[in-house]
Amino acid sequence: MSEEDRKQLVMTYKRCFATEDGKRVLADLKRLTTFATPAILPSRGVDTNKLIYDEAQRCVVLAIVAMVEADLDATPQTSAITEENPQ
Repeated sequence: MSEEDRKQLVMTYKRCFATEDGKRVLADLKRLTTFATPAILPSRGVDTNKLIYDEAQRCVVLAIVAMVEADLDATPQTSAITEENPQ
């Protein structure tokens, strides 16, 4: 994705979630997921299937929050694993 495409996508997320409806949807997604709570609590024990499921949901919400809070002028962080360079 080019830098210009990334900026356009960030702006799209910002516009979408800046509306009152978007804020309500994001708040509901946070409520429905383990966004603000630890996935593992000592009192519960560990269910690995539930942990994977909860973390997957949490990652989606974290990705949305990251786009909404992104600084358009900051250099994007890149991963060592890309579509061109899978591991």
